[in-house]
Amino acid sequence: VATDAELLAALTTKAEDHIEHIVINLNADVTLDVAANDAKLIGASLTKDITINGIPASRAAEPYTLTFNNTNSDWNHIATKGAKLILNNLKITNSGKNNGPWNRHDINFACEVEMNYVVSDKALAFKAGATLKNTTITEDNASDVYAIWIQPNGQTVTLENCNIETTAATDGRGIKIDEQYVDSPAKVVLNVSNTTFKTEEKAAILVKSKAGAEVNASNLDIAGVAADTVYAVWVDEDAAA
Repeated sequence: VATDAELLAALTTKAEDHIEHIVINLNADVTLDVAANDAKLIGASLTKDITINGIPASRAAEPYTLTFNNTNSDWNHIATKGAKLILNNLKITNSGKNNGPWNRHDINFACEVEMNYVVSDKALAFKAGATLKNTTITEDNASDVYAIWIQPNGQTVTLENCNIETTAATDGRGIKIDEQYVDSPAKVVLNVSNTTFKTEEKAAILVKSKAGAEVNASNLDIAGVAADTVYAVWVDEDAAA
């Protein structure tokens, strides 16, 4: 696909044909409108996974950019009707009403997501399971920010060979598991390996949920964490399980 309309058509009309696996190869930078909560769902009830490739087989240059355009001022989500979203060899960002607080600035994923060789210049938020491999996240938002915010809904989030950098942000931080806005928090499993953190504040990983978290960490580089280069994981004592 090469236009916004073609991308939207591939995510809707093909799904209506009951295709279980949607694969989209980009031939240009494209934009997908997203809205608050579940106002705009992509795929269909029978769709199992949606794959978007930023470098088609015929192109070996820089990956294309997928922009999520926020059409609502708050709680913008990338949401499916149950399908897993797979992003390969892409640059991702957002536009629209993404100024102000962190919760409208992030790219928020309400569906299960997998990222391979993805570069994001915005913080990411996960309500469901997520797997990130060879992915880079940078963030320079002027307000308090975490590169990754995980809402504890009992999911597993895995990072392998990733780079997280928020040194350009005011009070930029790494990964946060926080039960804010979650009525019934459930224990999260966070697996992080071979990942580098560069942040202005503590910590590389912060757990703030009474449901607790299982954090499996190996080969972390926290030399660039300004507030603490010794301890990778902190627990907020006010919310400790």
